[in-house]
Amino acid sequence: TRSNKMKVVTSSHDIGNDKKFAKRLFEEEKFDLIHMHLKKGQPISTHHAKTDVIIIVREGVVTFDIEGKEVTLTNEDILYLDPYEDHSLQAIEETDLILLKLK
Repeated sequence: TRSNKMKVVTSSHDIGNDKKFAKRLFEEEKFDLIHMHLKKGQPISTHHAKTDVIIIVREGVVTFDIEGKEVTLTNEDILYLDPYEDHSLQAIEETDLILLKLK
């Protein structure tokens, strides 16, 4: 039989006066789920993940530079990144997003 492992986490859009915020919501065997919030104009410098990543914008507008290719995301877009793809980002508007790191 299967055990129910449902989990609910609340993740507020309000980060007060902080310029950026990141919090791991779930750290599971198959994935990590991270909430990130950036105030307008806030950058994240170039980095990469060792796993597949799916980025879902909940609110705002953010521009990613992925190995020299720029893409702007809104709450109508979902971005998939392969492992080790170098990328940076900057919030064009105050932005709230979810990162799903697949293991």
